[in-house]
Amino acid sequence: MRCGKPIHLPQRIFDTAYSIVAQYQTEYRGIVQYYKMAYNLHTLSYLKYVMEVSLVKTLASKYKTTCRKIYRKFGAMIENDEGEKRKVIQIRVDRLPSKIPLITHFGAVSLK
Repeated sequence: MRCGKPIHLPQRIFDTAYSIVAQYQTEYRGIVQYYKMAYNLHTLSYLKYVMEVSLVKTLASKYKTTCRKIYRKFGAMIENDEGEKRKVIQIRVDRLPSKIPLITHFGAVSLK
């Protein structure tokens, strides 16, 4: 963060979009799992916001476009294990016809 606002991470720009989103999701899931038993777990919602904005800014910097276009291109709605619909940033990598596509997303981890 710089001046109280989330910033992009320039060291991740050279990775693929799939690995950038997967890395953000892994870090966020690890922090949530560590603090899962805390009584004030709801405070991690601000962390999710900061990480999501940083992720979008990193992808926007990688593709040299705006954050709004990144939300339009990669934004999706998915249903988590509890049956709740969540807005996420989702990357899909199509592969050979005989293989299933690789899909990763950021933001579907529940704080309950």
